[in-house]
Amino acid sequence: MSEVLWGLIGVVVGFLMELVATQWREHQTEKAEINSTRTMLALEVEQNLERLHDLWGAIEKAIPRYSGTGSLEEAEWAYALLSIPWPGWDRRAWDELTGRIPRALKSEKIRQVHPFTDSWTHST
Repeated sequence: MSEVLWGLIGVVVGFLMELVATQWREHQTEKAEINSTRTMLALEVEQNLERLHDLWGAIEKAIPRYSGTGSLEEAEWAYALLSIPWPGWDRRAWDELTGRIPRALKSEKIRQVHPFTDSWTHST
């Protein structure tokens, strides 16, 4: 009888150990997925910021130097801006990772970024 009891205890302990190990692996996998999602989004944001920086540099080069009055005419600004090739803003990561973003970012961050990512749809 004690052999049967020890056998049952062994089965239960083995089952519990497998359950804990499985949950730990799932947690580690989810943690890795969250980190990779954040990394991919951060890389895309950095790339877009670099494009914005390059665009601003091009704008500064294209805008005629200030006249003696210290201001530019609207037509000068318009001409300078029309002569600059505008970059395409990348949003592939945001689009492709939509299902993973809620787990990777807090609601507050999503709310802060949404107006910008939504405007990309309308401007590109």
